[in-house]
Amino acid sequence: MKKPEMILFDYGGTLVTEPQWDYLSGEKAVFKHIIKNPRCATPQQLNDFSIELFPEYEQCRRGGFEPVSIQQLKYKYAYFNIEFDTDYEEIQQILWNHTSKSVPLPHIEELLDYLNESGIRTGIISNTGWTETALKHRLSSVFPNHRFEFVIVSSEYGFRKPNKRLFNLAVRKACLNPDAIWYCGDDVCCDIQGAFHSGMFPILYENERQNENPYARKADVLELGFDYLHINDWRELKNLI
Repeated sequence: MKKPEMILFDYGGTLVTEPQWDYLSGEKAVFKHIIKNPRCATPQQLNDFSIELFPEYEQCRRGGFEPVSIQQLKYKYAYFNIEFDTDYEEIQQILWNHTSKSVPLPHIEELLDYLNESGIRTGIISNTGWTETALKHRLSSVFPNHRFEFVIVSSEYGFRKPNKRLFNLAVRKACLNPDAIWYCGDDVCCDIQGAFHSGMFPILYENERQNENPYARKADVLELGFDYLHINDWRELKNLI
């Protein structure tokens, strides 16, 4: 294989795992910023309402479109006539920070440091409802030494991987030919097929610590008729390069 000029990564299940999600803790943190709550809603009621709404937003995702987390928050809190002492970008950040913690997957920091030292550029393409600003904040906290040139999130553009629009946008931002770029992800459909059909070389990462991702479809689920790299340890990619 030709040495890449740039390697792009998925976020969840690829760079990090988020093993413990607790939305109620997130609602409790957000609750401290409420300045108007005429219906006397409790954190538990808000959490239950989120669970009620979730299938409808998930239906959009299954159709290939990404609703923005802030849209969901605005609807939920408007339904209870709740107002805050800060804007929704900050409310989103507070909710995410108190709902889950991101843990770097084994040896990914070692790989990112190596890529930086080797002059191989890096970036992110992620399917997520969180905004680009929110993901950038989290990347900076989890990987303080990172040099990701850009972060592309589905919520900002509406399209979800494997739609090639997000991959094509990354190619434009990189100012490279697609075959100069490798793309790493943990989902066969969204990441591996999406990268291949956009002209990038796909790398499937599977590790037991990212098995919490219920959306990841693995290599034994789909028959692939093209070349890709399948690794279980980020040191394998470092050694290959």
